[in-house]
Amino acid sequence: MFLERCSNTLNTTSDDLDDTSIALTVDPTVDMATKNKIMDEILSIRTPDGLVPVYFSAVRPRIGVYLPNRKRKKGSLTYALDVCVCVNVLTLFYQNNRGHELDTVLDWVYACLQYRAYLDGTYFYTTEAFLYFLSRLISRSDEVRERFKPLFRERISERFTLGGDSLALAMRILAGATVGLISVVDYEKLLSMQEEDGSWANTWYYKFPRTSMLIGNDGLATALAVKAIETVVSHRRRQGVL
Repeated sequence: MFLERCSNTLNTTSDDLDDTSIALTVDPTVDMATKNKIMDEILSIRTPDGLVPVYFSAVRPRIGVYLPNRKRKKGSLTYALDVCVCVNVLTLFYQNNRGHELDTVLDWVYACLQYRAYLDGTYFYTTEAFLYFLSRLISRSDEVRERFKPLFRERISERFTLGGDSLALAMRILAGATVGLISVVDYEKLLSMQEEDGSWANTWYYKFPRTSMLIGNDGLATALAVKAIETVVSHRRRQGVL
């Protein structure tokens, strides 16, 4: 059912590039023909600037504006963007050897990283979510890694020890580990936040801007916290610390 919706998304009003791209990077059962069909569709709905919108729908309002110092006028048909959505789409394309088809998107993501345009979060996501999603992209392409690694190391280091909820800490740790950086302070803070039942609580990581509704998930926080801890332990063993 999911793949059927993905293949006919221009006639819908709810399917988005973000969830679709993430799903296609983690589901090993999806065949390459289906992935290529969806990527072709994404290319067909790029904005006049060569970027990718939030939704597949050609009629849904382009909410999700994330252009610093630019406001969308009421009733405007301006395409709306969220840099996290762009990163997740890029991850799908680079994982399937088609990243070169979205050079303009990659340049824009780099500019957002360079000028710290993510510090107040994106239209939908938190700051750490952006860095975590970007670390996934970096880990899937040698080309992207070579270009982004020096700047990404600087930007993720700037976030170390700044606190945050358990999901923010886990995402920060995992993002840093992608480029060989480990924040011991954040790691120890994350350990201290484990609940009595063994889980980790999360406040929010995703928002619906028009309703101010904030979305969090303890299951996601727990899964990433466990992964972050395993990553740090593995790193310390390789370094001979444990």
